[in-house]
Amino acid sequence: MNLNKASIAQDRAAGGLGRRKMRIRSGEIVTVSLVIAGKASPSRVYLRFRSGGVMVTRPVGHFETENTLEVLKLGWAKIRADKIVEQFEWGWVEP
Repeated sequence: MNLNKASIAQDRAAGGLGRRKMRIRSGEIVTVSLVIAGKASPSRVYLRFRSGGVMVTRPVGHFETENTLEVLKLGWAKIRADKIVEQFEWGWVEP
């Protein structure tokens, strides 16, 4: 496992690596990351994972802060609160 700064920040914001694991419709378990687009506020955030060599991306929302860790925390909270994953018939390994 590659524990780089970006992965550590993702894990911290999500509440641990286990809370980033998702089962997609095929049954495959993938690790989800959030991508922040744009340098200025509001930050646009997207959910992203790789499956079968294809990058899958879905919008999460816009957040009015320039602190990267805070943007990630807000994004992970929104994904859970708004059940964004479930809207695509995916499911969390750790609810």
